[in-house]
Amino acid sequence: MSDFTCEELIDPALSRTGVASRRSPRARRAALRIVAVALIATLMLSLFASAASATGSVWSASGNYVDGGSDDKVSVMLWGDSLAFESQEYFLARFEGSERVRANARTFGGTATCDFLADMTAVARSTELDIAVLEFSGNSFTPCMTDAAGARYQDQGLLTKYEYDTRRAISVLTRSGTRVYLADSPVNRDEVVGGIGARLRALYASIAAEYDNVEYVAAGAAVLTDGRFVETQPCLSFEGAAHGCVDGRISVRAPDGAHFCPGSGPAMAGVTSVCPRWSSGAYRYADAMAQAVITDLAPPLRQAITTGK
Repeated sequence: MSDFTCEELIDPALSRTGVASRRSPRARRAALRIVAVALIATLMLSLFASAASATGSVWSASGNYVDGGSDDKVSVMLWGDSLAFESQEYFLARFEGSERVRANARTFGGTATCDFLADMTAVARSTELDIAVLEFSGNSFTPCMTDAAGARYQDQGLLTKYEYDTRRAISVLTRSGTRVYLADSPVNRDEVVGGIGARLRALYASIAAEYDNVEYVAAGAAVLTDGRFVETQPCLSFEGAAHGCVDGRISVRAPDGAHFCPGSGPAMAGVTSVCPRWSSGAYRYADAMAQAVITDLAPPLRQAITTGK
């Protein structure tokens, strides 16, 4: 999740200059967490890159729809940070019933778009990817999100870096014919009006509007009420007491006000653990991302997802 929601974990001196001559024990622990996240993220991304292999999927545009090309199948990839990590199980479940749609996810908390650029390039070169969903909420924890002085990008610098990296990702992916979806993040409890969160959403929408093969997805709205943060939503038709539905309402946000898992502990440098219970917020967010993709599939493919064929 975004660094502006986890400022209590970061040494202010580090965020301004990259150097802190005197750190409190708490600041040292926070710095160690960030280093650990960076090392783990680097390892995970290297594993992702080595796992890229040809799928044989081919796609073409049929009118305004994505069809399966010569093999009549479509491949989908979700890249993202902790919000995508929390939601990926539900996202993939929307497609797993169909043999004609292959969906995968590569996500890790605390990461930024730049962390996955090498992986996106490898996938684009070694596979024929039809659809890519990118969900990055504004993290600035990993090495690729630091400037030459070692300071983390923030404020306008952060937005400029995300714009540059998002355009690079779009260039890499669309060059091979992939359709790209830019998913936004939901308003969090502590978000400032007109702050980085809102500006990043506006940036994604603006970028998407410039490209024929890129779409902005307001997935965050699935857990909001009239664009505002709320802790609960009316239960979905299938949600009962076993899911956590109480008096017709269910939790859709984590206690930290930024993530989804009800009853979860705080994220560490943007990294969340696997949610041990039903997460209605993650389900709704995943469904919004998946539905944007499904809507653009050719009718036979949409039918295949519905019928499980």
